[in-house]
Amino acid sequence: MKITGIEVVKGKNKIPVEHFIDHFKKQGKDVEILLRYIFGRDAICTADKDETSFTMALEACQKVLASTHTSMNEIDLLIFSGFMPEYTMPQLALMLHDELNGKKDCLCFDMNANCIGMISALELIDGYFAGRSHMKKALLVGCDDIRFLEDENNALAYGVYGNVTCAAVIECSTDVSYMIDRKYTVTHFEEKDIEKNSVLYPEAGFSKVLTPNNPVAAKFKWKQFESDELYADGRASINEVLKKNNIKVEDVSLFCLSQLSLKYVNMFREFFDIDEIKCPYVARSCGYSGTTSPFLVLYEAIQKEQIKRGDLVVMWTLGMGSDDICTLFKY
Repeated sequence: MKITGIEVVKGKNKIPVEHFIDHFKKQGKDVEILLRYIFGRDAICTADKDETSFTMALEACQKVLASTHTSMNEIDLLIFSGFMPEYTMPQLALMLHDELNGKKDCLCFDMNANCIGMISALELIDGYFAGRSHMKKALLVGCDDIRFLEDENNALAYGVYGNVTCAAVIECSTDVSYMIDRKYTVTHFEEKDIEKNSVLYPEAGFSKVLTPNNPVAAKFKWKQFESDELYADGRASINEVLKKNNIKVEDVSLFCLSQLSLKYVNMFREFFDIDEIKCPYVARSCGYSGTTSPFLVLYEAIQKEQIKRGDLVVMWTLGMGSDDICTLFKY
């Protein structure tokens, strides 16, 4: 499995963190430390009114096909990853396939695994390549439209998220670039003394939101809780995968971690004794983008020529509920 290329599309509106700090100050809340130093935000990028998960995904796909000189006639598998696609019928992957003039012999589907979606899809693609010899190239695109999650009365849900779409062309390969190992872990909130359903969208459930009679608003519930232990489990997962494959931390060229919080990226850096080059934090100027988050780290490292073919890469992220996924591969 070889990631041939990645392209990124960010929301057109860049909003400085001062806007959100001032907004909550008017509510009598001081959120500067939370937004600047815990989440690590200087600004966020949000989609304009004419941008949707479909239009942004289409633009990202067009960019990566062009930059990798790939024809849709070569694409055997197309996956869209996102928690809230612009349309559910038809699948967004099919709509993208149509707009991009893909070939008939192409498997297309959408998947929702929340924040672990794109890494999970990457592993699915590797599995398809291994089990279906005719599949040689895949197009993977992720986009979470965070506007659905905004709550102007909750500092955990306003000024934190950004619209960032990533698309990647991936090809079957076993020479320099290949998947080495992965680990997937489910941890129920109650195991960590966290209230069940602390994170829900929509809070009332779609049966209430979409009912024709007296529908309720689709609100995002994020009740603050201590998540240090969930991230500690992530560090343990990475350690386990590295030790299992006799790989030292210093042998890894890049750690592409969840970009939700600067605080937790710093905790990973301290735990593994690695610097900012190996373990970047790139969400400072755009916000947390959900499913695309670890791929944004990889994209930035490629652009800055901080990794080369054959380098070891670790991807890790966390999905609320909760589950985490760790993938080790040679770029």
